[in-house]
Amino acid sequence: MYFYSNLQGLDLILLSLGGMLSLTGTIMYLIRAFRTSLLWGCAMLFFGPVSAPIFTIIHWRLAKKSFVIAVLGYIITSLALARSGQFELPLPPTDSLRAA
Repeated sequence: MYFYSNLQGLDLILLSLGGMLSLTGTIMYLIRAFRTSLLWGCAMLFFGPVSAPIFTIIHWRLAKKSFVIAVLGYIITSLALARSGQFELPLPPTDSLRAA
């Protein structure tokens, strides 16, 4: 497990808040899917990356609240990690392509 060693106070709070929001939104997603039908619940549980967008589009009125909470959590987590310098954007290739 990777431990973020140089997080400051605000970054740690934002990271925790984002993690809790995204986890809450994801659990709400699963509950909404299982309340819709057992098939949707199993599809969301086992094939989440494929079935979650389909479920969200088809059942927008049911899934909108959990979708917004989960996305807000992902955004806050990403901002906390970017603010603390925990990940870097990839650099474009250097002069190796220009030489040809």
